[in-house]
Amino acid sequence: MLPQLTRETDLGASGVAAYATRQGVDIPAFLDRLGPALTPEQVGTAIVDIATGAADDRDAYLLTATGLSPVR
Repeated sequence: MLPQLTRETDLGASGVAAYATRQGVDIPAFLDRLGPALTPEQVGTAIVDIATGAADDRDAYLLTATGLSPVR
């Protein structure tokens, strides 16, 4: 599972700042481009779905606030 970048963790905050700087935008503008942030509940649900087989049988998934998407 590849969770969407979020600034809610120390690692994510550093990543968000670095990507915003690289793109020449401020952090709020960069975050607007990402869309809604993941919640702990969404991550937990996705993990359960993968573990119980409720998700498609894929090797990898991208997890965003809109849900799991198989990585092809």
